[in-house]
Amino acid sequence: MTIIEQTKSKFFEALLKANIHEWSLDSLEEVRLTATDIEVPVSALFKGETDIALQEFNTFCDDMILADLKAKGIEQLRTHEKVEHALALKFRYMHEAQALTMAGLKYLANPLRYRLALKLQWQTLDAIWYFAGDQATDFNYYSKRGLLGYIFKTTLVYWMRHRHQDIQQTLDYMHRRFMGVAKIHKAKAQLTQSLAMIKSFFNRAS
Repeated sequence: MTIIEQTKSKFFEALLKANIHEWSLDSLEEVRLTATDIEVPVSALFKGETDIALQEFNTFCDDMILADLKAKGIEQLRTHEKVEHALALKFRYMHEAQALTMAGLKYLANPLRYRLALKLQWQTLDAIWYFAGDQATDFNYYSKRGLLGYIFKTTLVYWMRHRHQDIQQTLDYMHRRFMGVAKIHKAKAQLTQSLAMIKSFFNRAS
């Protein structure tokens, strides 16, 4: 890790404990001045771009979450269990840093930042699937991330409405979404198997 990367990590660690209500260079600079001994201005760390700061912060959080899960030894779990554990921990971190999370979400709510919002979401979903061991390169690559994106977005909306309550309510809601998706996959698999049996029957009959 380079010196600049170490400096950014140190700043992000302080940022997680900060109580900011706006994602801006001024707010980030205030955190640097009041909560760290970092001498490099925020504008220099992130090339004067709030978008870059948010993207790198999102990567930092994802890396921290996945490192935490590896330390807990969940790599022995099934793929879908690892995915759910990772997304659950993401929401726990968001819940613990509510003011910061809402500041980021408000920033991304600007229509001009729609592509950035999609990029950050895809970045997180991709990191989770790779952590879970997914190596798909075909259509499944996109379908898996698309389904996880659906769960993430619906759970995010639920969390925003219930963020002042216990996080377990949000995680229970998210678990039900995972169960719903699992039922769809099971039904599709059963349908495919049934069609294959019917096709085989008619092939033999002919």
